Amino acid sequence: MRTKFNNLAAVTVEIKKYKLIERYFDAESYAKSQEIIVDYNHNGKNKVMLIGIQDYVEGFRLNPWSAYIGFQIVDFLKISGIKNIDETMAQILKNMANFVHLLKRFILKTRHIPDLAGIGNIMLKRSGNIV
Repeated sequence: MRTKFNNLAAVTVEIKKYKLIERYFDAESYAKSQEIIVDYNHNGKNKVMLIGIQDYVEGFRLNPWSAYIGFQIVDFLKISGIKNIDETMAQILKNMANFVHLLKRFILKTRHIPDLAGIGNIMLKRSGNIV
């Protein structure tokens, strides 16, 4: 992500928004992000840009809009070599409920809504954790 800002104070406010995730979600529920502030000159004007680099999360990209998500998760588990599909699905459902709980608490406390709508913005790890 690259966002342009008029000054360093605006960048600091934006970074604080990203860091809210770390306060309300456990470390296994989000991809850690490193924020890099870049100062550059464009057409004779100094600009500030914030670049966020997130840790790579290996797993299945959940599509929250798919009507077939349950089937897709089962296929992912089979391809991953998981033998006890029923137990793993039960654990995934618990993890999803926990993720939703953390998300609701985050939204109510911070009044911010993270972007979860895109395909790949929610990941299912092979362990069954939701990120």
